[in-house]
Amino acid sequence: MAIPAPTFLSVLLSRGTSPALVWYGDQERIELSGKVVAMHLAKITQYLLDDLGVDSSSTLVLDLPPHWKSVMWALAGQLAECTVALEAGEVSWNDVVVTSHPTQPDSNATNLALTLESLAFSWPGELPEGYDDAASAPMRYPDSIDPYTLTGEVDGLTPPSAETPMLAVPPNDLQTLTKQFAGAISHGYGLVIISPQANTERVISGENASTWGRI
Repeated sequence: MAIPAPTFLSVLLSRGTSPALVWYGDQERIELSGKVVAMHLAKITQYLLDDLGVDSSSTLVLDLPPHWKSVMWALAGQLAECTVALEAGEVSWNDVVVTSHPTQPDSNATNLALTLESLAFSWPGELPEGYDDAASAPMRYPDSIDPYTLTGEVDGLTPPSAETPMLAVPPNDLQTLTKQFAGAISHGYGLVIISPQANTERVISGENASTWGRI
C-alpha cells in the first residue's frame, strides 16, 4: 500500500512520545518515539532535497544492513521521491550512495558514509576521501518539515491484527523491514526489530508485542 507523505508524517507525530520503533541490536536497545522518528525523517529528507538536490529521477542506493538508521534513510528517500535501491547499478550525478563500509567512492554519484553506532552523531575518525558524513550532515537541518510540501509516498505492508500495541519482527532485508515499519505505523502499531543476538521471548514479553510472522 502507498501512504502519502503528509499522512505518514501526521500519524508519526500523533504518537508523540509513545514508541514507534524499538531496535534490539548487539547488546543494545534503542527506542524511538513517533516524534523522534519524524524528526530524523525531516532532517534527512531536507538534506537530500536541499543539500544534495535529489528529485524523482534520483536513485538512493543504500549499501546498508538492516538497522534502525537504514530504515530512516530508506523512508526519507521515499519522502524525497527517490528510487530506493539496495544495490548500485549504473549511477549518475544526481544519485546518492550511502554505505556503512566506505572503501572506493563512485565518481559518478554523491557518496555518503553512515556509522551504524546508534549513539554516534558523526563518523568515527577521519572520513575516507570522497565521502561525506551521513550522520552529521542532516543534523544541520530543522527538526520538522511541512509535510504538505512533500508529494512522495511511503510503501507499506498491511500488518496482522493484534491486541498488543507493538509488533515484533526479525531484521529482514531492508526493503521488507521498511515496509513493515510503515505498515505498522499507519495501522496504529509500533514495530520492534529483534536481532538474533537478543532473547526473543524475553523481548516480546517485555515490549508487550505480538509477532509479525516467524522470528
